[in-house]
Amino acid sequence: MRLRSAVPAIRSAASAAALVAVAFALAACAYRPTDNPVARSLGWYSYLDAEDIRANCQRGAPTRARLVYNGFYDEQVLAYDLEPEAGGAGTRLTIREKGQGDLTQILLRHPGDLLAPWRGRTDTVILRPEDRHRLLAALQASGVFAPAPAGLQLDSTDFYWIVAACVDGRFAYHAFRWPSAAFQGLAFPPLLAAWDPAGRPFNPPRAIDARIHYGEERAANLRTFRVAVGEQGLIGVAGLGGP
Repeated sequence: MRLRSAVPAIRSAASAAALVAVAFALAACAYRPTDNPVARSLGWYSYLDAEDIRANCQRGAPTRARLVYNGFYDEQVLAYDLEPEAGGAGTRLTIREKGQGDLTQILLRHPGDLLAPWRGRTDTVILRPEDRHRLLAALQASGVFAPAPAGLQLDSTDFYWIVAACVDGRFAYHAFRWPSAAFQGLAFPPLLAAWDPAGRPFNPPRAIDARIHYGEERAANLRTFRVAVGEQGLIGVAGLGGP
């Protein structure tokens, strides 16, 4: 993993030693697609960094893209992965939603049920060639292939998009944080919303005071983290979190 720092922010009753151990584990964990929320958290920064896409982006590589919407982390995280369909016949768009930890979903009939509240929902749609071209054109129009905003810091309590893509063997990485003209002018969110079979609306960007929104006690225990954008991906992370 390329992230150069992992500084834990201790916000719970867990011991400092345990959190430090997890931080070191995060630095060593590359992302692997999974619906297991524990494994997914350990690879979350790698996923945001898109190191799997970057590592395989070379001449002749298939078109791939990853678009992640952080709509105030504790409320909504949506991730979209564009990949060639098995056999190379088409293009697959996988949509993943972070679970919200609804404890009413826990059933004790099977051991795996204990993780159910955090799994979220995953949907897969097959895009037509014209839809794939529309999405790539929207990425171009949005500025995804322009130089990345190096130094931009993104908090888990922010509203932002992170986009990584490999097109014609060229890797691009960009981030768009609200409020900004670049965020407001993004062309691809309406396409993603139209293709979502669950019809999930994007959590609307707005100024949030967590202490007022959640109350002092819950706000003090929110899982928070911050990432910084470099020229070709993320360059640092502070805090512990993940879907």
